[in-house]
Amino acid sequence: MAAISKDAPQATRERSTWPGHNPPASPTTEELANIVLIERRILIRDCLTQCLRLSAEPNVVSFPSVEKWLEAADKVKASLVILCVAGQSKDPHTQREISLLASLEHKVPTILLSDAEDLDQIVDALDQGARGFIPTSISLDVAVEAMRLVKAGGVYVPASSVVAARHSATDTANPKRFCNGM
Repeated sequence: MAAISKDAPQATRERSTWPGHNPPASPTTEELANIVLIERRILIRDCLTQCLRLSAEPNVVSFPSVEKWLEAADKVKASLVILCVAGQSKDPHTQREISLLASLEHKVPTILLSDAEDLDQIVDALDQGARGFIPTSISLDVAVEAMRLVKAGGVYVPASSVVAARHSATDTANPKRFCNGM
């Protein structure tokens, strides 16, 4: 088992190793983390971090909260932050984390990753400064491309969410009337 420096970010110290597994080296103080992944759930955080590292995004560092990342922000810079909200963007903890990211002096493009695909949640995220919204219903390849788009200055919103919301609004505006044989 490799020794981990006590100065390494908390997320790095929490990562476990198993026989035959050689995780990519953590960035040093001088290196930039291209992507900072924030996820409370350890297993999901570890899996997403490994998947992103294997998907041509080798510089991924993960943390359990925005606060933990900010504690290490002098050592771990980011060109993109992915905040996993597990479908609970109205949760007070999630709202606090979104507010913390929005209040940063140097704005870092932020993407919300969510199990929910609610248009109101997407619009709220964009209103609070997020530059992307990735539902867990899309493939890893599409998610990686969405991250690249946001890092390059674009905005990503899944078209499926907008189309579903449009259909829902149309159905509400024009309710179908059923006749009993008349």
